[in-house]
Amino acid sequence: NAQVTGMLKQEDWPGFKMQLETLIGQLKQEGFFNQEHQVYNERDLVHLGELLRPDRVELDGQNNAYLLDYKTGAPQQSHRNQINKYAQALTAAGMTIVKKILVYVNEKQTIHPV
Repeated sequence: NAQVTGMLKQEDWPGFKMQLETLIGQLKQEGFFNQEHQVYNERDLVHLGELLRPDRVELDGQNNAYLLDYKTGAPQQSHRNQINKYAQALTAAGMTIVKKILVYVNEKQTIHPV
């Protein structure tokens, strides 16, 4: 964890924790982090001969998928293209995409529905 390794200063921990809790709360409102979902973190997908690895895929047991990808830096079209490729691969496998969200983890975490 970042606090133990010294990457996060002790005095910064309360603010970081609050930001993280807010982010998770926002994602829960979007349907993510549902305890009934099956979660796949960084699992390989092969689509049209290309290896893909989304950060988080949640399946609800009824062929509905929730896609989450974490990024740093400024939002870019290439990030949207990448998550859309993941969605195409899951759709080709018979899934229905319910939500696609890019989470930008910078000084302040933000979510961007796609």
